Amino acid sequence: MNIPGRDRFAWLLVLLVGLVAAGISADPGDSGSPPEPLSFEQALREMFARHETLLAAVSDVNRAGAERNAVRSLRLPRIDLEAKQTFLDAPIEIGVDPVPVRFTVQDAQFTEGQVTLSWPVYAGGRIRAANRAAEEKVVEVEAELRRTRHSLITELARRYFGLQLAEAAERVARLKAEDLAAHERRAKRLMEEGVIAKVEWLSARVAASQARAEAESAAADVRVAREGLMNMLNRDGDLVAPSTPLFVPEALPEQQAFLERINADHPVIALVAARQRQARAGVEAERGQRKPTIYLFGMHELVPEDLTLLDPRWAAGVGVRQNLFDGGQSRSRETAAKYLEEKAKLTRKRLERDLKTLAVKSWEEIQKALRDGQAMAELEELARENLRVRSRAFEEGLATSLEVVDAVVSLQRARLGRIKAAHDADQGLFRLLEAAGLSDDCLEYLKRGKPMEIDLAEPFLEPMVPGDEQARHETTEARSR
Repeated sequence: MNIPGRDRFAWLLVLLVGLVAAGISADPGDSGSPPEPLSFEQALREMFARHETLLAAVSDVNRAGAERNAVRSLRLPRIDLEAKQTFLDAPIEIGVDPVPVRFTVQDAQFTEGQVTLSWPVYAGGRIRAANRAAEEKVVEVEAELRRTRHSLITELARRYFGLQLAEAAERVARLKAEDLAAHERRAKRLMEEGVIAKVEWLSARVAASQARAEAESAAADVRVAREGLMNMLNRDGDLVAPSTPLFVPEALPEQQAFLERINADHPVIALVAARQRQARAGVEAERGQRKPTIYLFGMHELVPEDLTLLDPRWAAGVGVRQNLFDGGQSRSRETAAKYLEEKAKLTRKRLERDLKTLAVKSWEEIQKALRDGQAMAELEELARENLRVRSRAFEEGLATSLEVVDAVVSLQRARLGRIKAAHDADQGLFRLLEAAGLSDDCLEYLKRGKPMEIDLAEPFLEPMVPGDEQARHETTEARSR
């Protein structure tokens, strides 16, 4: 087919605009494939392997271990090698006047090479205190690593199960929108048949429009929640879909069992206790400043050819150094270290009380969520029956559109309330485990729980069918007679 030049340009322009529009409308993050199922255990492994905060805490542990090894070497001798090539403006000579004889004791250019040794024998307990502080620093950063890991587990649970709650809320909102859309269609047909007033249809239409807007808002919440989970897992590729369902915690130990775990093994308590012991080591180190230092020393000349008559080839001995006056600095630093130890002691007591309060609070939140879940399950059955009755009464002209809308809202609120109760119980469990220092055992508690059954497949209200319409006509005629 021959296309004139001007028409050919127009066709190319249309094709280009179409391609650009297609590129703009395409979602670059939507690969077309369904989200990848991801269990909570898999999410834990991915977070442990990729999360930067956790990896930084591991680096702190390695750094503290290297510093501890450096402090341990303070007990060992220090050996240094030194070599120098020296140039003088003139040789060094000595003589005795008036005897005209002079002796050269040092050439204008000479070489020196020495091996020196210094070995502390006694340092007033400062080396022992430094080693103790370094050991406790390792304990501190290891406890900090555990605390960080427990905190991240709780945060991962919040985002993982929070995404499931957001998805359930979106499905509930979609079902609500579908129910109200079906109600609006019925109301319109009944209005056209003269059974109800137009205001009833308008009320149903407004409710349906609001429900559609709420469903779109819930979909946006799902996207935000999924992005939060992806960020937690440090993922940039395909989307994920949580496969571990919400669960109802069961077979939980008594509250006192969790409170008893808040002891020296708790990462937060262990962290503060390690800081307290470091402060105590600091007190010992400052006391050692006022004690003498005894050390061994020695040297050996490697280039004896350039030695003068006064320089030894080797030397060894013992030395003592004692501070006589430092202006009171050591005592002031000792006092400061004591205050630091006292602060760590008080902080530990305060944290123990706060953790126990948090454990009690989380325990009570779990119990409350379990009670709410049971109540919402009963309420859902009642709301389902109420909606059925209200819908039938509306078709017969015995109920208002607002009553049907309220019944739909009550049913969806009960549905979402039951799901949210399980979500709140799960979040309370992870907070309780973190407060008790048991977050590493979360998978065991998850396996003990009862998976939440969420049946949100279809809307409750169905479009009006011919049989329903015939029954409604018969009911209307019977009521008119």
